[in-house]
Amino acid sequence: MKALLLSFTTMAVLLVLGSGTVSADTIDVVSDSWPPYVFEDNGCIAGTDYETVKAVLEGMGHQLRLTFYPWKRCIAMVEDGSADALMDAGKTQQREKTLIFPKEPLSSSQTVLFHMKGRLFVFRSLADLKGLKVGTQLGYSYSDEFNQARGFIKEPVESVEINIRKLLYGRIDLFMANRNFGLFEAQRMGVSDQIDHLQETISSGDVYLAFSRKSPKNALAVEFAKALKQFKKTDRYRAILKKYGQ
Repeated sequence: MKALLLSFTTMAVLLVLGSGTVSADTIDVVSDSWPPYVFEDNGCIAGTDYETVKAVLEGMGHQLRLTFYPWKRCIAMVEDGSADALMDAGKTQQREKTLIFPKEPLSSSQTVLFHMKGRLFVFRSLADLKGLKVGTQLGYSYSDEFNQARGFIKEPVESVEINIRKLLYGRIDLFMANRNFGLFEAQRMGVSDQIDHLQETISSGDVYLAFSRKSPKNALAVEFAKALKQFKKTDRYRAILKKYGQ
């Protein structure tokens, strides 16, 4: 009887230790909603980059736990280590001080200027924006050329949805956004017939699952890059892209 009791006690200890291991293998990731890459759809998280990260981490023996916050707060959380990683972050010298960027990017982003359909703009350079109001998004990284440009007003807000509403109400002339994200949001809001974008790409670059330098799990960055590169060669990855029209 004593031996049986000891056996049950041992099993209980193992279960507790096991549950701790599961917790340690959970990677806390933060992101702003950025469809079609990562967003909430009928109460479920979806998107190309979300499904890709989830599949890669699970293949490595880890679980993904993603939470949505405004982008500016996401940046603060990975900088202070209260989150392990940031999804879909563009690489900048400033961010590299607090974040570790894997060698393999999740995807690429092309930023364009959106405007009201029917309003014509001649755009050859940022100098053509002189005198205009351009909506931007708080915490987002734009090209150095755009950040240093003068002669037009930059109006930062919390989300692309707010910029679309400001455009519809005539409070801004254009707004900057990832091409796919802007088109997705306009369709979701039922105003895609009223909004268009310039064909010129203002800036472009890769986005990453960037790990916090203050997170004890940031060593995963190296192995994650290798696993992601291999995953991109699979039929499962191609199926994810096809699912979201890419």
